[in-house]
Amino acid sequence: MTDLTTNEPTNEIPYGYCHCGCGQKTKLADKSRKEAGWIKGEPLRYIDGHYGRKKEMEPPNPSGLCQCGCGQPAPIAVRNNARLGHVAGEPVRFIVGHSVRNRPISPAEDRFWAKVNKNGPNGCWDWTGGGDQHGYGQIRINRRAVRAHRFSYELHNGPIPVGLDCLHKCDRPCCVNPDHLYVGDAKQNAADAIARGRAVMPPPNQVEGETNGLAQYTNAQVRAFREEFAQMKISIQKFADLHNVPKVTMWRIIRRKCYKNA
Repeated sequence: MTDLTTNEPTNEIPYGYCHCGCGQKTKLADKSRKEAGWIKGEPLRYIDGHYGRKKEMEPPNPSGLCQCGCGQPAPIAVRNNARLGHVAGEPVRFIVGHSVRNRPISPAEDRFWAKVNKNGPNGCWDWTGGGDQHGYGQIRINRRAVRAHRFSYELHNGPIPVGLDCLHKCDRPCCVNPDHLYVGDAKQNAADAIARGRAVMPPPNQVEGETNGLAQYTNAQVRAFREEFAQMKISIQKFADLHNVPKVTMWRIIRRKCYKNA
């Protein structure tokens, strides 16, 4: 009788172990899936993420340096990742955030003109790219968002002085026509907003006391609060709680920050 036993190693994966060869046990299938070869209650063939390990994965970065060209050593992968090409224990291709450095970026001026429509109303050059919540166009310069009308002004007239704003004569935030732009300070910007009806100037003599439409107490009540507080010798917090009034409101009344003439 022939002895068929042998001491040679076998490549057969034991039942219940991951077929990538990592030596770890797999989970049991919670349902059957014919297309994936799952049988409910039976071990899965692979641990999640291990499917590509059985294929020979060559180290993606033999040099060990970031492939963006910065010359810095790339970090070591802690696990295999077939999608990213990571091999556990080997250097990855890029330092985090450096992969975008190899992407060709067109000059800012070319990207700017590609988003300008010179056929806007009243001679406006409308920005057709992305913008912010206020309607101003935005363009990315050196990985920073810059308002498109500011970029246009500086492109045609040079840098805007520090501390000054770029304002619109046409009152259209999307316009990037340099002839419709001028430089001014915050005071000019506020005056321009008021003149165009986009802001309201508060009255020079703000109505004080009970005649103010937002007043919650009469002048008599306020005087009573102040007289009573002066006699009780307790904290404003306790006094406010006693009258069920917010502490901040009571503090402003007692310190005459409001109802000054009461």
